[in-house]
Amino acid sequence: MKSILVLVAAVLTAIPSCAPRPRAELAGLQGVEIGYHSPMLSIEIKNGSLSFTRQVDVKYAKPWSATPESYKERTGGGSISGQQVRALLDAADACGFFALNDAYGAPGDERYYAYEISITQAGRRKTVVFRSNPSYAEAPSCFVTLQEKITALAGK
Repeated sequence: MKSILVLVAAVLTAIPSCAPRPRAELAGLQGVEIGYHSPMLSIEIKNGSLSFTRQVDVKYAKPWSATPESYKERTGGGSISGQQVRALLDAADACGFFALNDAYGAPGDERYYAYEISITQAGRRKTVVFRSNPSYAEAPSCFVTLQEKITALAGK
């Protein structure tokens, strides 16, 4: 039994997505958390790992319905490099994420789909919500840029 566990551990560490990240690569990234939440996808980045939950095979009772009748969830994840995390943080700093308003789009009492990005870094935390509704303004470009970069890490 012990030899099987050793073999499994050896195989898992040989697979790049399962191998633990070296501490040096994550230096300076302790306490960094990045989150993205939307109606169909949630992503969490923390301590050198990425996890996501995606709704798939979504079925609606009527074509105009906004509430799914049924769906399946696909979960996944793996490790994320310090370089990838730093690239996200650099992009957030470059576009002024921490200076954005807390919310954009539709007012809270209107119908909307909520998209949220949150970043915790060096003792500061910022959450920005975009309430999508075609009757109101689009998301700020900084939000869209980060949304694209974060969701790309979770794949298709």
